This record gives sequence, C-alpha cells and structure tokens, in this order.
Amino acid sequence: TRGHGAEMKLDKLYVHHDYQRRGYGGLLITRAVAAARAAGRKFSARTSRARASFMAGAVGKKGR
Repeated sequence: TRGHGAEMKLDKLYVHHDYQRRGYGGLLITRAVAAARAAGRKFSARTSRARASFMAGAVGKKGR
C-alpha cells in the first residue's frame, strides 16, 4: 500500500498461481485495511479483483 493524505491505496495485488483460491488474497486485503484503519486512513483498492473482494465483504463493511 502507499499513503496519500487520508487514504491508503492498494494498486496491485498478485498471488502466485500455486497459492490462488486459498484465501490469501482476501487475507492480504484484510490486513491492508487493518493497517489503514490503524493509521486513521481510508482504504482504496484500484485493482478490479481487489475491489470485487473488498465490495463482496471479504474485509467487512467498515473497511470502506
């Protein structure tokens, strides 16, 4: 993640193909949201898959 003002952005997230579909991407997004919250910032995901996981509730409604 990188911070800009009051928002932290996740530009890209890749999970090695040997580890996909095991929940690692969602876990990483959850941890990024937790880091943003701890810093008092909003979280924003720029990749379509990260946004889809985020919006589907992988990190809960408070992550927005």
